Amino acid sequence: MAAAPTERTSPRDSTTRDAAASTRSSVGCGCEYAQFGCCPDGKSSAKGVGFYGCPESCAQSQFGCCPDGKTAARGSNKEGCPCQYTRYGCCPDGETTALGPKSEGCDDCRYAKYGCCPDGETKSLGPDYAGCPSTTVAPFMVGGTVSPQKILACGLPQDQGTVCHPGYKLVWFYDTAEGRCSQFWYGGCEGNENRFATKEQCETICVDPPEQGRCYLQKVEGPQRCNQLSPRYWYDYTTGQCAAFWWRGCLGNANNFVSWEECNTVCAGVGPPEQETPAPALLQPQHALPVQIPTEAPYVPEQPVPQQYPEPAQESHPDQARILAEHEAESHPDQARILAEHEAVRAEEQRRREEHFRREQERREHEARLQRPQTPAAPVVSADEQLCRLTVDAGNCGNFSEAYYFDFFSGRCHRFVFSGCGGNQNRFRSPQECEARCGRFRAGKPQEQRVRPRDRPGPRSQSREVCNQRVDVGRCDGHFTSYYYEVASGTCETFQYTGCGGNQNRFPSKEQCEALCLRAAAQPRIGEGAQSREVCNQRVDVGRCDGHFTSYYYEVASGTCETFQYTGCGGNQNRFPSKEQCEALCLRAAAQPRIGEGVAPAVHQEAPKTSAVCDEAKDTGPCSNFATKWFFNNNDGTCNRFHYGGCEGTGNRFDSEQECKATCGDHIDTCVLPKVKGPCGGKNKRFFFNKDSQQCEEFVYSGCLGNSNNFDSQEECEKRCPTASSE
Repeated sequence: MAAAPTERTSPRDSTTRDAAASTRSSVGCGCEYAQFGCCPDGKSSAKGVGFYGCPESCAQSQFGCCPDGKTAARGSNKEGCPCQYTRYGCCPDGETTALGPKSEGCDDCRYAKYGCCPDGETKSLGPDYAGCPSTTVAPFMVGGTVSPQKILACGLPQDQGTVCHPGYKLVWFYDTAEGRCSQFWYGGCEGNENRFATKEQCETICVDPPEQGRCYLQKVEGPQRCNQLSPRYWYDYTTGQCAAFWWRGCLGNANNFVSWEECNTVCAGVGPPEQETPAPALLQPQHALPVQIPTEAPYVPEQPVPQQYPEPAQESHPDQARILAEHEAESHPDQARILAEHEAVRAEEQRRREEHFRREQERREHEARLQRPQTPAAPVVSADEQLCRLTVDAGNCGNFSEAYYFDFFSGRCHRFVFSGCGGNQNRFRSPQECEARCGRFRAGKPQEQRVRPRDRPGPRSQSREVCNQRVDVGRCDGHFTSYYYEVASGTCETFQYTGCGGNQNRFPSKEQCEALCLRAAAQPRIGEGAQSREVCNQRVDVGRCDGHFTSYYYEVASGTCETFQYTGCGGNQNRFPSKEQCEALCLRAAAQPRIGEGVAPAVHQEAPKTSAVCDEAKDTGPCSNFATKWFFNNNDGTCNRFHYGGCEGTGNRFDSEQECKATCGDHIDTCVLPKVKGPCGGKNKRFFFNKDSQQCEEFVYSGCLGNSNNFDSQEECEKRCPTASSE
């Protein structure tokens, strides 16, 4: 028989015995007289420091106890507490907490006692997904297709929401810039509807919804890295017509047809999604106004916007509204008459809307038969540009050597390792050779000539009077980037020409526009001097259109020229196409002394962003002209992408990851930063300095979005961050 194992005594066991002895000696005296005091329940005696030996208590939880003194709260507003202790009581199930009067929030699984099933929609009936169907029928399916409101949400930007219990979880969203479903960390509360529990659910809704659901998808051209341009057609449900666009050759969504005929066959007749009409509120006689039947056609909105209407307060009583109406009618003799008149108005408006929609549909079908959109002209791309557009290809041999390739979208030459055979022609022996061949193809200066030859204006025959014409996009359905002269700002700006019609204030390149119109504008008129410096005192004005054009304005308060997103029309003259032009006019004006002043005020020269902005919080701002920017994360020292709304916000905002790293890369001591693997799929052996062990340790780096605590070798790491053994 094996000998019994020798019992080992630990210091903690000794402490426990001492505590037990102390407790025995204090029996009947109350826990406050015990050696380690009371447990959080105020009754039991602790057996060690830090409430050791105490029964599990809600007082030790992150958000403390619920009003019952027993249950641990799961949020700062008593989330997770028994519903009878909360402000609005329980939902009809007797367990879920209502978020407002009339059972508000009872249908949202996020607030249910056991949360959501893996599908993100169905309520879990117990812990560990109890009661969840093994094969979940998607609750977003309506009549064999996806609810149009769900599809329209695919165009919303990524929104991580706010952090609440149980904390971050990895979910999916549709990335319109990439044209595919990607993962992100969701905080657990709030956010928007572009959020899905699984990749399959995201793709079912946003990439290839069944039947005519694809006709509600927005146009997605594909990511910038794809360059195999081909003409395609997409269906615009707001106009009921198919339109041409350039597809970049990869990713995107199912609203992408090879021909106009296919597009029209699949989507003909699809209009704005039907929206539920909320039940009319019961009118109180003392506040009722006279009701008149309208004699003119009802207002029809230009663009249908998806709206969320509240569900009936009590699903278990479908006749509640009728019963309540009858009760109110008995209480108030005039109530029935007012309700009847209200219903008559609503019925008449509904009939007129249906008639209007039917006539609009007939008109669109008739116009579609008369005129089909012209196929967009093929872009004219030179042989050199085709070479420089090729993606890097290392080949498939083993004779490795250093080479360089041109990244068309960043406009720079980069180093890579060539295997010795295969590959493509976008390969150069030196950065100088790469720059000489491809350097003129910079990002932001496309070489594609997309205006049809018959519509190209001839610079030699043009009068400078064309520069005074208002921009005219034409009358077709194409999308061709062109330039026009904006008289109000005195600059050449971009617009999307549709392919036919328009006027002569249209140029295939910014250079041709400036050659004709800026030279004309530079000639002073009789009695006019240079641009008045009074414009520098005007407040920034983003305009009234929907474009996104990076411009500069003079900020009087700081005495600097700062960037903003101009929408493309309207606004004022405190708008400059470059920082240099803004400073040339406004900083020089600020430096000139006024009459009677002895000393000129100091000129405010704007320096590059300092590291002070790295401490500021990420802020999307109050506007909705979203653009991808970068911010510095103080927690782990990384630069991350976010969606900036286009106005206001903080200074912790950069146009590129490189600019972010250049400004904030050294803001935090490299040696105290945590290890960051990054979200990509690479497996690169790297070293980081572990501040806890004071040693350089090995880790696997994914290849992107890391921080500066990332070294190629242990020697490099120890040189930058001296270890405990080397000191």
